[in-house]
Amino acid sequence: MARKRTNPFQGDLFVADASVYTVAHDAIVGEVMEAIKDMLPPGVPTYVKEVRSAVRDALGSLSATLVLFDGQIQHLRISGHKGARRYSWPDLQVPFGWDDELKAWHRYPEGDAAAVDVVDQPEPDVALTPGERLVAAGIGDAHWVRLGGDLRDPDAPEKPRSLATPLFAKVLGSGEVRLFLNFPSASGLAFVQRVEAISGLKAAWDTEEIDSPFRYRRHHAEDLTTDAGWESLAATLEHTTADYVAMYAARAAIEGRLAIANARSLMDAAGIPEPKFPGREAAIARLQVQASGQVMPVVEDAWAVIHAAEDGLIKPGGWANGYQIPATLTEAGRVRFGLAPKRQLKALQISSASRVRPNAR
Repeated sequence: MARKRTNPFQGDLFVADASVYTVAHDAIVGEVMEAIKDMLPPGVPTYVKEVRSAVRDALGSLSATLVLFDGQIQHLRISGHKGARRYSWPDLQVPFGWDDELKAWHRYPEGDAAAVDVVDQPEPDVALTPGERLVAAGIGDAHWVRLGGDLRDPDAPEKPRSLATPLFAKVLGSGEVRLFLNFPSASGLAFVQRVEAISGLKAAWDTEEIDSPFRYRRHHAEDLTTDAGWESLAATLEHTTADYVAMYAARAAIEGRLAIANARSLMDAAGIPEPKFPGREAAIARLQVQASGQVMPVVEDAWAVIHAAEDGLIKPGGWANGYQIPATLTEAGRVRFGLAPKRQLKALQISSASRVRPNAR
């Protein structure tokens, strides 16, 4: 029977069937506990208080993170089969054993073990590889150990993508794992530091190893430049650049995803100087407009959009019934850009239509 648990990250739709999702995990935990029991003499209780995580690695061995009798956390690797198992303790510093007189498990520092009968105490064996350590800790899986790839922070939301996947790994032909940062400032993130501590590896920022060195810095600005996210972006500017902030603030403001007032606050927070006259007018002049009066979202400078909207020259876009409504010039904007007023344009269209002769039969 699977142990039923409620996962705080599961929606209400899945809570009723939560036990279904623990079956495979519980089966592996049971296998670990059975293997540990097999190495104990009759009548000796287990030294394990809790199995924190247990996985079958790429080599078919079991890797488990255990809480022992004294509260310490140890990693155990079990290979082979019943009757021919091999137990490996890669980070065991102080041996432990069963004291038959006291009927208790104890740690025995170096030099003390000879004076006490340490029952079936396994010796440290082959250490887990960095990849196997991460799998044992629940970070990555057997597929990742073989091929490498991005490491996803399970506690982070999907967006911004920069914080969700701050580092990736390459697995060399020899099986060696190397960690790389997806953007330079990711080294300060708690998840990156946790991965480094577990694996024993140091994640490096190396533009030669990264396919798109600026991708995640761009994602950081793109994902957070909204009315709901701009304050988070303003608080984490070290993960992006001022150019990306200006570019995505312009696009979000002109498309209606970022209010003009919020766009101004974001630009101020990013320390992007506001142009004065005549630079202000020059920035507005760079807006791309069509003869129909539609304003194109392909702009690089948010100040141009902000000033044009504050001066009443453009009306930002929005959404209606799932469709994007484009930004348009106001009547003042049409005059500013040398376009015919809407009423005059409509009159010209009607006049042109009245002069079209029907096809002769």
